[in-house]
Amino acid sequence: MSTPTFVLVVFSLFSACAQYDSGALAALVQNMQDIGFSTGHIGIINAMEYICLPVACPVAARILSRYDAKLVLQMCLIGNAAGASLLVLVPRAGDHAFALAIFARSVAGLCHSGIAVYGSVWVDSFA
Repeated sequence: MSTPTFVLVVFSLFSACAQYDSGALAALVQNMQDIGFSTGHIGIINAMEYICLPVACPVAARILSRYDAKLVLQMCLIGNAAGASLLVLVPRAGDHAFALAIFARSVAGLCHSGIAVYGSVWVDSFA
């Protein structure tokens, strides 16, 4: 597989992971209620990514213009995947489950900003 094709495949897989958590949380509402989250808590958890995303976009644009865009995009993809992966730990967090869920969604939102700002431009330019 050539390097541009490999990069496109890897980017696509990470992007799929970035979008996965949005649909996954909607499908897991009953499980989250079984853990002990109220409907309000579930709404806040779901909203955190989309609260952090527009807040972080201007910062992401500044970082992308100052540092190597490829490295920043890679870090954003990894951070977004890590945020989505942290949600797996929520049922085992006990008293800290809500804080961990908020943290995980916030990390995902902050890192998703770099993907939203520059991801499609980078793929169009380099892949």
